[in-house]
Amino acid sequence: MSETCELHPPAGTWTLRTFVFAILIPVVLSIAFYVSTFRNGYTYDDKFVLFESKGTRNWGNLKHFFTTDYYDLFSEQTYRPAVSLTYMFDYSLAGLNRPYVYHVTNVILHAIAVALVGSFAYGLIRNAIAAFLAALVFGLHPIQSEVVNSLSFREDILCAIFLTGMLLFYSEAIRRKMDNRFYALALGCAALAMLSKEIAVMAAIAIVAYEQFFAEGRISQKLARRWLYVLGVAVICGLILVFAFIVISNPVPRVQERSRLPYGWQLFNLPVVILQSFFVVLFPVHMSSTYSLTFLPHLPDAISVGNMVLFGLGCALIISWLVSIWLVRRRRGIAFGMLWVVLFLIPVSNILGFIINTNSARVDRFLYVPMIGIALAVASVSNSLKHSHSMRGLRASLWIVLCLVVVCWGIRIQARNADWHNDYSLFSAAVKVTPGSQILHNDLSQEYAKRGEHHKEIVELRKSIALGKTPEALTNLGSALARMGNHDGAKKSLRMALELDDRYVQALTNMGMVYQREADLLRGKAKSLRSEDRGDEANGFDTSADELYEEALAVWEQAIDAKPGFTDARFNIGNLLFKLGKTKKARDVFEDVLKIEPESARSHLQLGLILISQKEAQRGCEHILRARQLARNDRVRDIAAASLKKHCSRQPDLQHLGVH
Repeated sequence: MSETCELHPPAGTWTLRTFVFAILIPVVLSIAFYVSTFRNGYTYDDKFVLFESKGTRNWGNLKHFFTTDYYDLFSEQTYRPAVSLTYMFDYSLAGLNRPYVYHVTNVILHAIAVALVGSFAYGLIRNAIAAFLAALVFGLHPIQSEVVNSLSFREDILCAIFLTGMLLFYSEAIRRKMDNRFYALALGCAALAMLSKEIAVMAAIAIVAYEQFFAEGRISQKLARRWLYVLGVAVICGLILVFAFIVISNPVPRVQERSRLPYGWQLFNLPVVILQSFFVVLFPVHMSSTYSLTFLPHLPDAISVGNMVLFGLGCALIISWLVSIWLVRRRRGIAFGMLWVVLFLIPVSNILGFIINTNSARVDRFLYVPMIGIALAVASVSNSLKHSHSMRGLRASLWIVLCLVVVCWGIRIQARNADWHNDYSLFSAAVKVTPGSQILHNDLSQEYAKRGEHHKEIVELRKSIALGKTPEALTNLGSALARMGNHDGAKKSLRMALELDDRYVQALTNMGMVYQREADLLRGKAKSLRSEDRGDEANGFDTSADELYEEALAVWEQAIDAKPGFTDARFNIGNLLFKLGKTKKARDVFEDVLKIEPESARSHLQLGLILISQKEAQRGCEHILRARQLARNDRVRDIAAASLKKHCSRQPDLQHLGVH
């Protein structure tokens, strides 16, 4: 495809001085501001995306990128193979024991995105100061800190990189009178953006917006000459969308959000979301990993004065924003940047629910790609001010203000980097910003559970449930009460969870654990009574214990019926059978578990102990050794090490296993 067409504004002449000022300085500052993330571990969804992903551990799994196996192997709910490929690269370098490698990759990718935004701004505006400001705003605004810190949000960085790359190559193709080589590169970037995150479906509309603001003539004339090129981008994005959501759609239904508004209220909620996003960009002070939806839970609340005011302000902001785009249409960079923000907020604002179906009132990471538009608009405004006679005397003052803003942003980013150090610091900081979030109180409770602070755990769970009953929070409360010895309270809470969802497997599993603990206590009493020669009473306790054990097994079977691939219930069944001396049945159960989850360290450990008890020492020690290799927590690793020392170290025929 080649044709004669008008030239867009020339790309501008790059000099070493321009490159250092407009690109290198913002890139270096972006890296410097995020170096402290290298000390952070895995947080938020990182453990699910990385630890549960079996596909990233073997390059041979690349073939599964084109099958429905992709979702299970790579722990993804949507089709994002470009992101999975970067995780495979990180894993090949560091495994899972060195999280700093993953954080280094995130920071490098963010720096690349900063460089591309600065380059694109320079190509549009042809002014080094404007390009410098665009790169600086995009790279150093604190709103970007969530995406840079969270390894599981890498798709936003990649999508930004490829979308900006698409526009750079497309503009260069037009400058060279539709050079097919650069157009092919633009198509490739559009495809990679779609393979990173679904919001790239807006790429073709972004191309149309680019044509509208940066080509001479009417839009109808421009599209008449280049409609085929725009169509090419739309077709590429559409084909990937169809392939991902229809041809190899995720066979497992997407995880339901923990507290969901009806679809109509989501649309009502949209102006409020955009209003909140606008304020957090202007004043990035109160930032959180999750924001509350409590302002629109029910109709009576929704029509309250406060919510109607928020809704009205949000609508006014949207209308004002769209009118402003029209009014400043001759200020091409400003108008294009403002329109870009709208385009890439739409898919994450519950309008296109088939693309992204989210329940969060506002999540900072959703602003990463829209920030490209804000950066371009700021750059264009600065370029306009450069030609203003009234501003010439204020240039020194403006540079001082810019330096102060950058310092404030840097301080805020360092605080956010510290918040993302681990899950406890993240949720502790977030719940202070959003005390009305049911989700955050529940998440913080689980961090208290890991720290053994069970009283604080229960307090947070009760706060979570007070804000809205969910099966997850009620199940966690049941588990916490059981650990504190309050079995009646635990069962009550778990029954409430099952009333909300009778197939909630975690509630069923935990109910079985409560039955087992009660049975264990009865067995302990029976043993004590026998030591006092009170055999008849002891038999009664044993009978009650056996009944509770049967109830536990029955509940776990219910969990398996509800979710056949759920291994926790199977593991518990095997564990109880082994405990009751039914080693043959227990062995069969653990072998089934390992067929479903071959890298389950605890299942390898238990199966190894069973095999040793059945006089199959070599196979048993192989499984225990495998458990020690796979263990991700100290408890399993220590038990495996002790078992190897006890059962395997003195056996000459097992020395080839490396057991010492």
